[in-house]
Amino acid sequence: MKRFEFRLESVRILRQRILNEAESSYGRAVRDRRRAENAVADGDARLKAMNAQMTPEVGGKYSPSTQSSYIESLREQDRKLQGLRTALARSLQYEAKCRKAFIAARRDHEALVNLKERQRHQHFYHQDQLEQREMDDLFNARRQIEQTAAALGSATTGWDESNAI
Repeated sequence: MKRFEFRLESVRILRQRILNEAESSYGRAVRDRRRAENAVADGDARLKAMNAQMTPEVGGKYSPSTQSSYIESLREQDRKLQGLRTALARSLQYEAKCRKAFIAARRDHEALVNLKERQRHQHFYHQDQLEQREMDDLFNARRQIEQTAAALGSATTGWDESNAI
């Protein structure tokens, strides 16, 4: 039986590498998005904690200087939180881009793998047919030889009997 050889094996290997790279970049994008989500959650918690700390207790009063520094620190924390949310939005967009690239790479790779399997199946089916034809030819040739030998044997036997008369 002839050995199966996939002619597009080098292309399949390249697509496998592209798939691996796309998978790792998608994984990094997911990791970065999770970090950005955690940073936004931490910033939100800090803003709420600052707000809770600075809320005057019943009957308590803050001086104007304390209130202005309080408002300024809240604004600063809010600006930081807005920056974190912008970074989160960018990381979500990048993750979506990486996911699309990963899905496309996986689809391309799977198409080649499926093609390879179909060609492999066709190759072995064709090889089995060739082997079956060879076996049939051998069987038919053997039967033909046996029939010819039987016909020659009966003709020789018949000739000997007619000579004996």
